[in-house]
Amino acid sequence: MPPAVAADAPVKEMSASFPRGRKVGPIILAAGALAVAAFTAMLLVALRGITIPSKGVPPRVQPPPSANRVIASPIVPPAVRPDPAPDPIAEKELLNSSTRVPEASVILTVEELVSRSMPAVVTVETSDGIGSGFFVSREVLLTNAHVVRGNSAVMLRSGGTRPKTARVKSQSDSIDLAVLTVDIVDLNQVYLPLAVPADVHVGAEVIAIGSPLGLQNTVTRGIVSALRDVQGVSLVQTDAAINAGNSGGPLLDRYGRVVGINTWKIAGGSAQSLGFAVSTYYARAMLGPEFAPKGDRSYETGLREYTENLRVLADRADAVDANWKRFRTECQAEEAGRSVDREWFALWDGHRPQMRESASCRSWYDYFKDSASTLHDALKRYQATGREAGLPADRMRVVRRRYNLIWPAWES
Repeated sequence: MPPAVAADAPVKEMSASFPRGRKVGPIILAAGALAVAAFTAMLLVALRGITIPSKGVPPRVQPPPSANRVIASPIVPPAVRPDPAPDPIAEKELLNSSTRVPEASVILTVEELVSRSMPAVVTVETSDGIGSGFFVSREVLLTNAHVVRGNSAVMLRSGGTRPKTARVKSQSDSIDLAVLTVDIVDLNQVYLPLAVPADVHVGAEVIAIGSPLGLQNTVTRGIVSALRDVQGVSLVQTDAAINAGNSGGPLLDRYGRVVGINTWKIAGGSAQSLGFAVSTYYARAMLGPEFAPKGDRSYETGLREYTENLRVLADRADAVDANWKRFRTECQAEEAGRSVDREWFALWDGHRPQMRESASCRSWYDYFKDSASTLHDALKRYQATGREAGLPADRMRVVRRRYNLIWPAWES
């Protein structure tokens, strides 16, 4: 049995380790209260937005409250709209928009010229043989009439692409040209620009692309040797090799323009280093108004100006003719042959007729030689202007005959 404690015995302090006189209890209570408050705040943050369901139901997360809360509407599929009706004008503009090989503003290297132009050139196959052709728009091609040989449809082949079929839209045997249209249009098809006759100059460098002897994508190089009128057709003569299979391919200048459509029909196999290409004037005429040169004078205006210029030349020639009759009587030797119209035209290249030796006759000879040279040069200028206006060679020849300004040596 424990000993009895006297009622007045002193009680020991429980906080003997703390200094006497300092009140610790309130501090501990305050710190504990702060810790509890912090823990409570953290718990509320963690549990904010969570509704405690009844027992056995999983908690559901609610979005935080917001004044700008958007309630999603049900997903409704968009209405199906019918495809718009095709717009023929817009489709035509699309077909005419540019995958055309642009005309270069500077002379291209041969490598640049070939790489730009080659995708537009194709091999044309028929049941009778092969030739060449080239695109002038995404759906239209040019070739020679003798390549299609009366076929209504042909096969087109180009390196790296599938063969295509094309229809013969029109053809002309007299100028050896044919226009083709493809059955399926490729919107990425490259095509070539056409030059005008005034762009073609003797001595200019050109290249021919085609399939000679079936050798696809063959390139030959040369110059424009001459501009010729053969059987009423204006032709570009070149020393670039043109062989069987080249027919219908493009003859290109160094600016990337087609200056002629190569033809094997004219020279055949009888000439060496002698090729011909049909002038693009005829191609433009067959293709229609949309291929007419932009900003060119009209055909009627060109014909009217050409005719008026030759009428003035004919008046001058008539005046020289009157003097020639006097010269022929006084200065030519008696064995001179019968006089012909515009006989003095022959003096333009330095030809000297049989004549008496005298100062007067020599003076007359110089006068006629200068007159012939001046008229010859003027005719050439007017013919070049006429070609630029789109006048065909045979039409200009008719005008020259009307005014008696024809001389055989000037017609080659």
